[in-house]
Amino acid sequence: MADDDRFVAINIRKGMVSDNGEATGKGYVAGLECMCQGLKGKNVLLLGAGQVGSSAALALVRQGALVTVFDINITASQVLSCAIEKLVYCVQVETDLEGALARHQIFFDACPSESVIHQRHISKDTMIAAPGIPLGVNYLLIGCCMIHCKLE
Repeated sequence: MADDDRFVAINIRKGMVSDNGEATGKGYVAGLECMCQGLKGKNVLLLGAGQVGSSAALALVRQGALVTVFDINITASQVLSCAIEKLVYCVQVETDLEGALARHQIFFDACPSESVIHQRHISKDTMIAAPGIPLGVNYLLIGCCMIHCKLE
């Protein structure tokens, strides 16, 4: 189950709830790393600085990616950047979504908004890891490599 704040798994038989935000971020970064044949030195735009995005940011910088984060809440982006800097890594904060989408070909879509990434932002070289629900790009427009589970 997922909402704007959490990705959780529920074990009804045992009555347990497990927060999967961290695992989701790391898992999708692993998929993106495979699609890109490594992330070292590659520019990645992270959309969303929530729990999944924060986990992804740390996994991305540990893979050597050059991470830029955009969140509609600039404070969330700044908090994430500062947290990553305390671990001796760097994450750039972006305030211009359109410009950031135009300058990147690798996206990690962890935001809870649909139709954020448009056809004009996609080329045959675009790579997208998208654990976010709803999907930030329209399936009908895709002409790139993408990892996403529709959870249907």
